Amino acid sequence: MTYIILGLGNFGSALAERLTAMGHEVVATDKNMQRVEEFKNTVTVTMCLDVTDARAFGMLPLKQAEIVYVTMGEDFGASIHAVAILKQLGVKKIIARATTKLHKAVLESLGVYEIVIPEDYAADLLANAADYEPVRASHALNESYRFVESDAPSILFKQKIKDINFEKTFDIKLVGIKRPKADKNLIGKSSIRYEVFVPEPTGMIEKDDILLLFGTITALKRFWKEA
Repeated sequence: MTYIILGLGNFGSALAERLTAMGHEVVATDKNMQRVEEFKNTVTVTMCLDVTDARAFGMLPLKQAEIVYVTMGEDFGASIHAVAILKQLGVKKIIARATTKLHKAVLESLGVYEIVIPEDYAADLLANAADYEPVRASHALNESYRFVESDAPSILFKQKIKDINFEKTFDIKLVGIKRPKADKNLIGKSSIRYEVFVPEPTGMIEKDDILLLFGTITALKRFWKEA
């Protein structure tokens, strides 16, 4: 798949590198040539581009792109200008970063409804980690349901998935497991990588497993309390 990322700040560059590492074709732009040069070896294509210049968008593979990400959060004017041009050019799938409620409201008025506020997401993760110690990450799907990454309770170690019966016992779904594996990084130092898989009913929960769980907040709280 092909993705276009406008803006190589902290958020945009991290997204560009992650998508490239996943095997996608990524075209990332920034008006700062230094940023373009910095990421040219870790992102598929980087180019210097002024998003306030409508003619410059002719350099981008907009028709081939699955999504165009507008990640310039601090530069409010550039963000709004870029979205307006993309809308004029008929780009259908736009995901934009906002930094304030006003920024979000203006983006929505332009017809962009997939809006990311990374600071809010990070705050949510930290708040959940403080409230529920086992939680590594949490994504709120609505006011009631969450998808969480949670440390496996020790009481479940060496138990088979079918015997635990997450749905019947706790009214939650075990979507998958992240299991740590010893590895070495590019310079030969020991590191940990996580293998993500959907477990078989006969599979067992192991020490240090991270459970990928889906359910209501009430059911998840009960799981953490009772398991």
